[in-house]
Parts: sequence; C-alpha cells; structure tokens
Amino acid sequence: MGIGKMMEYFDSLHNFGKGFEVHIGFLEDGHTPHFITLNGSAIVKHLGGVLEFEVYGEDGRDILNGIRECYSNDRFQMGS
Repeated sequence: MGIGKMMEYFDSLHNFGKGFEVHIGFLEDGHTPHFITLNGSAIVKHLGGVLEFEVYGEDGRDILNGIRECYSNDRFQMGS
C-alpha cells in the first residue's frame, strides 16, 4: 500500500520528469553518503519492480529506503 502511494506521487504530472536525489547507501569508505539522481518516472519503474518481485537484497533495501526518505522529504517541503 505504501509503495503504491509513492508510485502515485512520483507518477504525478508534477513529479514525473522532476529529478530527485536519492540516498542509496555509502561509498566504499563507509562514511560518505552516496546519492543518485532519478526522475519520477525512473522511481516509478523501480518501485513497480519491487512490487512485482517482492524480493530484493541489501542494495535494493538501501535504494528503497532512499526513495522513501526522498518521498517523505519532498512531501513535507511541498506542504510548507
């Protein structure tokens, strides 16, 4: 249900082509955050795969957590 809500949000006209900085873990030094920029459509595609396969490894978990954080932060900023 939560993934579906995130998919709707990132698939919206306002967010579909917008770039989002997603935290996906840490660089090899273990301390420096690693970010990638994904547009809303790429996030929707990734989340669709998560729903379809329902299995992901540690890297997949980090990406999903980064998307959740990005979703929460962006919604909070939009509300203020």
